[in-house]
Formats: sequence, C-alpha cells, structure tokens
Amino acid sequence: MGTRSFKFAAASFHWVVSIVLALSLLPAFELARLPLRIDWSRFLSMFWVHIAATSVVFATLLYLWGFSLQQTALPLWNRYWHQKPRFAVLAVFAAAMIWEFGLLPGALIVVAAIILSEFFDRAGGDLRKLWESASSVLIPAAYLFVGLVLVFCYNDLTASLRFVGQYDSAFNRFDAILFHGLTASSLSNAALRHFPLGFFRFLELIYYGMFNQIGAALIIVPLCFGRKRALEFVGTVLTAYYLSLVIFFIWPSVGPFSISSTHFVVFPHSLVTYQYQKLFVAKAHGFLTRQMPFRVDTDYYIAFPSMHIAQPLIVLWFLRERKRIALLLLGYDVVLVVAILLLEWHYFVDLIGGVLVALLAITMVDARVHAAQSEPYERPVREAWEEEAASLLTVPARESD
Repeated sequence: MGTRSFKFAAASFHWVVSIVLALSLLPAFELARLPLRIDWSRFLSMFWVHIAATSVVFATLLYLWGFSLQQTALPLWNRYWHQKPRFAVLAVFAAAMIWEFGLLPGALIVVAAIILSEFFDRAGGDLRKLWESASSVLIPAAYLFVGLVLVFCYNDLTASLRFVGQYDSAFNRFDAILFHGLTASSLSNAALRHFPLGFFRFLELIYYGMFNQIGAALIIVPLCFGRKRALEFVGTVLTAYYLSLVIFFIWPSVGPFSISSTHFVVFPHSLVTYQYQKLFVAKAHGFLTRQMPFRVDTDYYIAFPSMHIAQPLIVLWFLRERKRIALLLLGYDVVLVVAILLLEWHYFVDLIGGVLVALLAITMVDARVHAAQSEPYERPVREAWEEEAASLLTVPARESD
C-alpha cells in the first residue's frame, strides 16, 4: 500500500508542482519586488506558430519514415488521384503562400494545410473523430505550454535574485578533471580552427531543431498511444524542467560561453548563437543589478542539468516502440551532443546531469514502469486512421462526379 501511494505521488508530482507554481507566481514576484510582465506575443508566436508549424512538418517526416506507405502516403495519393481538382487547388494555394511568405515559410504552410485536410478527410467529416484527434494533441500541448511559461518565469526570477554564473567555474574545472584538461571551450576553439563557418551553421540547425522533436512527439505519441500517454509524456518533460529549476537555484550556471575569455572574440559573430549568448549574459547581469527593465521572455539560463539532452531522451523513451523513428532520432541526438558542446552551450557535466534528470523524471511519471499500474490505454487515434487508410486503398470511392 505504501509503495503504491509513493508511486502515485511521484506520478502526480508535476500536476501538484504546476498548481503550486501557478498559485505562487504573483506572490513570488511581489516578494522579489518585480513586476510580473510576460511577453505573451513572443511566447505565443514562438510556441504556437513557429515551433508548432515546424513540428508538424517534422512529425510528418517521422510518420512517413516510421510507418508503411499503405498507412501514410498511398491513401493521400489515392484521395487526390480520385479527386483531381485538388491538384489544381493545391497548386494555386502553394503559389500564393510562397509568393506571400517566401519559399520556406510558404512551403511549411502548404504542408501544414495538407496535413490538416488529411485529418479532416480521414475523420470523414465526423466532428467526434475530429475532436478526438485534435484534443488528444492540443490538451497535452496546452499543458506543456502553461508549464513552460511557469518555468521561464521562475528561471528569470532566479536570475534576478542570484548570480546565475556562480558555479560555472566549478563545472568547468570538473570537466577538466574528468577529461584530463579537455573542456567544452577548448574543444570548441579547436573546432573553430579546423572547420568552416558552414559546419557551425549546420550545428545550429541541429541544436535549435531539438525543439521540433518535442513538438513532433506531442503529435505522434497521442496518435499512436492515446491522450493519456501524451499527458504522461508532457508530465515527464515538465517534471524534468521542475527538477532543473530546483537544481539551478542551488547550483546556478549559464554555460561555458559565459566564462570563456576568448568565446566572444573568436566565435563567429554572424551566428545566431553568438547573438543569443551575448544577450543572455547582458540580460542576466541587467536583471540582477536591476539595470534592465524586467520582462519574462524566452531566455533560458539553466546550464546544469542540460534539458537539451534530457528532453530528447524522454522523447526516445516514449517513442521506443516505434523502432524506426527511435533509431532515426537517436542518430540525430548523437549529432546534437556535438552541437551542444561545440556551440559552447553546455559543459560535459551538464550532459551527465541531463541524463540523470531524464531518468529520474521517467521513473517518477511513466506508468508503464510502475508494476502496480495496469490500466489499459485508450484506443489510439491511429487505429481509426489505419481503418480509414485501408478503406481508401481498397475502395475507389470518393471520386469527383
């Protein structure tokens, strides 16, 4: 009885913490004598427009890679082949979007429109099915968004109360001890001498593309395993973030870029990473000294533990049953580790901390590792999709008159 109660409490940890953090937000800012100003336009555009659009595309690519053509592309092709006016409508729409927004943004909009129309078609216009599909994704996504806003709020609050680089030198020395003098900064400086600028631009694509893994998992997990499983995935990610907030308050560190004497001299100024890192240092100092207007933005100061490695590990765990997708993401994450270090975002120790936090969060939240949990998951939306896909492959119906 005691073990079951403990497991229930661990699995419910993120719900309780989310509520406590939300209720304590205004009092905490008042106690710190700071205004609770959140840049909502930035948060909404970043998470619900940019990351959402790119995540939909990334999820589609993973879906095409991880499932058979009979489940993915062939039903779509059959639908368009039997309703040929769709090709003309799609061509006009694509031309208009690319003309209005440019090649890449326009292409993303077109892909998103095709996917949304496919949702509608595979649901057969049934509002109940559409709601089942949409809510299984949107409800967990909304919970993740709320949790992340809370994380950013308390992250900035900590930066206004403590010197966020207090333990950077200690972590850097720890790296040097573990790896016989090798540090993230020395590794980055060596790479800068041997690799062209394009290599680092590629690393930036990999580093910032990590967020698309989270968004893609938010789409694939509920469609494959149901909404309950998706909420467990989100709860695991938030649990890792909440643990990181506590660790950051105790041992604050920003990253090797903040203490390297040569980083802002030799690191390519044209890279987005250079601009971000310089801004983070300036903002952290401005918040602490009250010399900069306080506003909660998407700045993230926590180096240890690295959530840039913890989150992909959580994604791999929840998608491990889709072996083709998991193997592809594993290859991506190997390159991601290189990007994390060579862009000087994290210490080696941060990666170890990220792994430990991910393992702890998974152990706490995931019901499938709790022996006492034996409730079946709801019927995944994907099963209904497969039934619809099978009917489209065998019945040449829905032709235009």
